[in-house]
Amino acid sequence: MLMLNISVAKYIVKEFTSKQLNDLNELSQKLIEEFKALPEREVKKGIRRSPEEVKSFILKLMEQNPGISATHALREFRDSGNSFEEKRFRAEFKVLREAKP
Repeated sequence: MLMLNISVAKYIVKEFTSKQLNDLNELSQKLIEEFKALPEREVKKGIRRSPEEVKSFILKLMEQNPGISATHALREFRDSGNSFEEKRFRAEFKVLREAKP
């Protein structure tokens, strides 16, 4: 999130100075108009999975890639069209990681 804030700040400073604006309100209004022109964000709804299905998925990933992190495992899980709460996924991942010899 910090990198996003820095990027936004850099963009605002660049736009403000390059267009030689005198008022941040002008820039704010221009940005609002640009945002209105953007397409609606498409929200992909994953298939809800049970804790058992999540455990099975994690174990398969750990077999394929023993050093995988919880973050990368969750990303693969969601990219596969699945849905599960992040905190619960991390808890399942941690339990399985610690149980693995």
